[in-house]
Amino acid sequence: METQILSLMLLPFSFVAGGVLVLITQRYMRKDEAKRKQEDLMMELRKQSRVHTLPLRMAAYERCMLLLERISPQALIPRIEIGGMECRDFQLRLVQEVRAEFEHNLAQQLYVSEEAWAQMTRTKENIILLIHKSASSLDPKAGAKELAKRIIEQTNQQDRHPAELAILTLKKEVKALF
Repeated sequence: METQILSLMLLPFSFVAGGVLVLITQRYMRKDEAKRKQEDLMMELRKQSRVHTLPLRMAAYERCMLLLERISPQALIPRIEIGGMECRDFQLRLVQEVRAEFEHNLAQQLYVSEEAWAQMTRTKENIILLIHKSASSLDPKAGAKELAKRIIEQTNQQDRHPAELAILTLKKEVKALF
């Protein structure tokens, strides 16, 4: 009899405890569901963002590759009319062209990694350094053709193309996009 009385006395407490447990579980489930919905929404937004930004990123990688090709000595030198230009003037014009090409593409750094952009910056600086070193080995009054020849010789003596590391980094990143 005492157990029945004890059971009857504990019955309201068990209902209250059970009710509290149900409320806590429901609250947790609602929070979990809301969190899942928010994560799903964020994933959908990222997916939509990728759809819109992927073409922009690809265009940036293309422009970066084009920049690297345009500032390479083999492509840069033939684009500048040498005429009767002296070595010093040609040197300044080459450096000016490299910097202008680079500045024209500064916005591309928004779409490529920091590593890739750092490689591109180093490439630009290395090409400018190559131009200056080649020019310093000549008489400033020498002709522009002599400087052009010296730059190409210096480029050919290097183990790798001046932009090779930057190009490899860009290609690796593009492959990672797909």
